[in-house]
Amino acid sequence: MNLVNSILNITESYNAVKAYNKSIITNFFLNANRIEKLIKDKELFEIHYEETIFFLRKKNTFTNLYYYSTSNESLDKSLKELLKNINTETLIVDIISKDEINFEKNIFESSNFNIYTSLVRMSAMSDCQLTIKPNEEYIRNANEKDSIELIKLLNNYFDPKAEQLPDLDDIKSWIKNDNIILYVKNDEILGFIIFDLTITTLYLRYWFVHPSHRDLKIGSKLFKEFMYRGKNTKRQLFWVIQTNDNAINRYLHYGFKKENMFNFVLTNKKINYEN
Repeated sequence: MNLVNSILNITESYNAVKAYNKSIITNFFLNANRIEKLIKDKELFEIHYEETIFFLRKKNTFTNLYYYSTSNESLDKSLKELLKNINTETLIVDIISKDEINFEKNIFESSNFNIYTSLVRMSAMSDCQLTIKPNEEYIRNANEKDSIELIKLLNNYFDPKAEQLPDLDDIKSWIKNDNIILYVKNDEILGFIIFDLTITTLYLRYWFVHPSHRDLKIGSKLFKEFMYRGKNTKRQLFWVIQTNDNAINRYLHYGFKKENMFNFVLTNKKINYEN
């Protein structure tokens, strides 16, 4: 297992797999900024097995597993070798699929991985946006003074195995771009939405309402403000846990529809997801 020291290491690994002149299957979709941060923090490692290369992001209690491979057969063979060497670690692997039946998922399940949880992508087009700015006195943009409290709320109420949680640098970047909407009353953050906004797409990252204040329609007020922020985009989307019927029904009410796009989260340990 080798520490990844630069983006060049990853490019060379990709090219090494590509050199077999075969197609590549992968779940390694992190953007360059994220990868550079993992390298800087010395969290990313790689292991080579013939036509498959694994990348491991080590966290305190588990390790995210990514891969480049030439085929399902190669991935299957290499995964079995990998597990012989690190079978004491808790591994989490995310597999994105356009179908609920997926060969890569089956490969991990055949090596005693279990479905921890699964997400479905939902989206809407611009005709469901709000074009009139909501008027809510308790809603404002986050500022840097809010960053520590936001990290605490994310770590306390979100599952890092099911959702890749941001760190302080990520939070500060979103704050700088006015991409965190807060609902604050009596100096307490009762809810927030964190999002990404491009010219064409509004992407909801995290939506939270404090459990003790979920009867005040805070979530809907935040969501209306969020949709207003994306009034010039053509598409709005996000991922939601498939078993979270309340959230899915709420999104359907706002005009969103399920896509045929799934994110399966698997683990090699007998642990259960708590919704």
